[in-house]
Amino acid sequence: MNIQSQPMIRKLWDVVSPFVTILLCMLAATMIGTMGFGLLTGIRGISNEDILVLFPWLSLVITLISCVLTIFVLRNTLRFEQGRFGIEVYEWKSVDYVCAIVGIAAAAHIWSSLIYTTGIQNIFTGYQEGAGMAFEGQNFLLLFVTTVVAAPLTEEVVFRFLIYRRAKLYFGPITGCMISALLFGAYHANVIQFIYALGLTVLLVLLYEKSGNIMAPVMAHAGANLYAVILNQVMPVQASYLYLPLAIPEMIIAVLALLYFIRKCSQDA
Repeated sequence: MNIQSQPMIRKLWDVVSPFVTILLCMLAATMIGTMGFGLLTGIRGISNEDILVLFPWLSLVITLISCVLTIFVLRNTLRFEQGRFGIEVYEWKSVDYVCAIVGIAAAAHIWSSLIYTTGIQNIFTGYQEGAGMAFEGQNFLLLFVTTVVAAPLTEEVVFRFLIYRRAKLYFGPITGCMISALLFGAYHANVIQFIYALGLTVLLVLLYEKSGNIMAPVMAHAGANLYAVILNQVMPVQASYLYLPLAIPEMIIAVLALLYFIRKCSQDA
C-alpha cells in the first residue's frame, strides 16, 4: 500500500505511537523505581509523591530507567525506520557541531529566561517545585548521566527521529514540526516546560533538517541541558531570569551561530 494512501487513523497512530511508548515506559519506570525503593529500604505507608520529595535523587533514577526502557522497547522500530528512510549520512565537521551546541544552548537559555521573566511561574507553581527536586542537592554524576546523556538521546530519538520524520512524511515539514513540538511539550507535563519545549523543538527540527543526521539535535539538546545544569549549580537565581550580564553574551553567541549557519547553508546550496 502507498504510504500516502493509508487511512488517516493509521497515519496518526504511526506518528503518535512512539509518544505512547515513552509515556508507558515512564509509567513502568516510576513503578519499578518506587516499588524497588520500598522493597530495598523497607519504607512503607507513604505515597510515591512523598517518596520523591523525601528522596529527590529517585526522580533521576526513574528518568534514567525510563530512557533505557524506551530505547530497548523501540530498538526494532529504529531498525525498521532506517530501512524506511535510509541510513543517515554524517557529513558535518566538528566546528559545525560546536557552533550548533553553543548556539542552541545560548538561544535555549534566553528563551527559558524570557518565559520565566513573564512571571508565569507564579501562576503555575508546579514547575518550580519540580525543578527544585531535579537540580538541588543532586549527585552531579547522576544528574549528568540522566539529563545530559540519557534524556537528550532518548527524547531526540522519539520526538525528532521518529515522530517528526513520520509526521513530515505524512503531513509536511511545518505540520510535522508542530506535532513534534506539541507532543514534546505535553511529555514534560507542565505549562512552563511546555512553552519552553515549543521553542526548543523549532530550533532542533531546523538543526535536524540542515544537518541531515539525528546526532546534531542530540548533541545540541545535550549541550542546552548541560548549560542549564551548570547554571543552576553556580547561580540558580540569576539563571532563571533575563540576567543581562549573562543574556548579552548569550545573544551574541546565538546570533554568531545563526550567521555561521546562514553562511554555511548558502555555500552548500
